[in-house]
This record gives sequence, structure tokens and C-alpha cells, in this order.
Amino acid sequence: MNGPSVNQQDLNGIPEEEIRENLPQIFREYFGDAMSLEGMLSIMEHFGGQEVYISPYPFRNQPFKRILNEQDFAVLLLTFSGEYFRVPFGTKLNTLARNRDILRRKKQGESVSSIAMRYGLRSRTVYRIIRQHEKNDESPPQGAALIQKQRR
Repeated sequence: MNGPSVNQQDLNGIPEEEIRENLPQIFREYFGDAMSLEGMLSIMEHFGGQEVYISPYPFRNQPFKRILNEQDFAVLLLTFSGEYFRVPFGTKLNTLARNRDILRRKKQGESVSSIAMRYGLRSRTVYRIIRQHEKNDESPPQGAALIQKQRR
């Protein structure tokens, strides 16, 4: 196993577009905009890391019917009916949520060593996550970069 499946509560505060960009490839390719983000996250949260059979008979897919709205359930049946489907964990989403929480905790004054222990990381890794975020924040917006190049 690679890790825990996605917990939707951990993704609160992250823009939907950023979450969609970090969805596992199979979700982006097969479901795209046809299934709601909430539906895709629910599937990963409940079945992440498992290979599940999607029966062509809707009444046999009760676990999915309980967690999905009617439209998302229909999309799932149309896409994978009669097939096995390996549900990914959503590791990139978990990392995104973890890194956001690390930045929030650091901003609130928590020590790097405390954050590292909380997530089972080395302090060096926490510093790298913080440094990468600061580096991304310092880069000028696209338009400003073009204007600077034209002035040279």
C-alpha cells in the first residue's frame, strides 16, 4: 500500500481548480468534468487502494450508490460497467493537503521540529516544503515578467 486514501476535509480551503489538477490521471481521463469533484473524492476516500468491480446491474453497486449522487453514479456505471476498477489513493492530493497544513502551522508559529514529528518527516524536508512555497510566491506574475523582458 502507498498510503491512506484522500480525506475530503483535509482539502478544505484549496481551490477546486488546484484539486482537479492534482487528481489521479485515471480520474482526469475517464471522468473529466462529467463527474463532480465531490463524487471523485468520495470514491477515493472510501475505496482508495482497492480494486473494485462495477457491476452492470445498478442494484449490485450499493456501496457506490450510498456515496454518490444519481448523476455521478450514472457516470461511474457508464464508464466502468462490467469492469474492475483500481481506485487510486490520491497521493498527490494528500501531499498537497499536507504541505498546505505545514505552511499554515509554520505561519501560526509552530516549530519546524514539531511539524516534522507530526508528519513523520525530517526537519530538512519541512524546510524544503517551506522554501519551495516561498520561491513560488516570489516569482513575478506572467504579465510582469513579460514587461521586464521587453524593457531590457
